[in-house]
Amino acid sequence: MNLSLRSASKYDKKSKRRVTAIYFLLFVLILSAKIAPREIISHRFSPYMDQYLAATETSSDGDVYIQGKAVVIDAYNNKLDLAHFSLNKDRFASKPEEASTIILLYRSLNNAGRYTSGGEAWMEKCIYSIIDAKAGRIIHQGEFHSEAVPYSTYNYSESRYINYNEVIDYFNDLKIK
Repeated sequence: MNLSLRSASKYDKKSKRRVTAIYFLLFVLILSAKIAPREIISHRFSPYMDQYLAATETSSDGDVYIQGKAVVIDAYNNKLDLAHFSLNKDRFASKPEEASTIILLYRSLNNAGRYTSGGEAWMEKCIYSIIDAKAGRIIHQGEFHSEAVPYSTYNYSESRYINYNEVIDYFNDLKIK
């Protein structure tokens, strides 16, 4: 009887290890399934970055819109911005051929002053350009700003960042032309 109890407990340990290993593999597969499509999509757009950043002619017709599907570019790093993957499916370009609109984001963290404690105040700014890729012209430009930093602080430094859900909501709410 004693032997069977020992073998049962060994079996339980082995089965627990197997179950843990299976859960770990499932976790890795799920995580890679979420990351891999972003990497694949990003890689598809890499050869087109110079072309996307080339538009300089500005001729706004008053309406702010998205022509077809869009691609959101981090203009400083010449790559897809994470905001691209948050676009609604009806606006999300998954291949370069689908990109009729280019949204360039120029993000920066700017010094807004110095506190009496010696710390610095920082505010984030995001300048965006919406480009009609077929026409090769900038149809709209604008800015997003973070909240103002507090007048005084107990911290040495204070930084405020843009709420990117608001940025994404703005692009998702634009009319599609």
